Amino acid sequence: MPCFRGKFGEVKKCKENSSGRILAAKVITTHKDQDKKDVQKEIEIQKELRHPKILQIYDAFQSKRQMCIVMEL
Repeated sequence: MPCFRGKFGEVKKCKENSSGRILAAKVITTHKDQDKKDVQKEIEIQKELRHPKILQIYDAFQSKRQMCIVMEL
């Protein structure tokens, strides 16, 4: 599926297996603790935003060196 790269990570088009729903997964590599804190802050802000013109966060998770924000496409 298509992938778009930016300064801080990449966004990939993905599909939820159980529902078939098409989503976007923003994958951010976190080298420092501050990087993780910045991404966590972004997740907190996105969870609180509710507007028809802003993509809604669907899920978020992390591994040792990466964080992933899954959102509407």
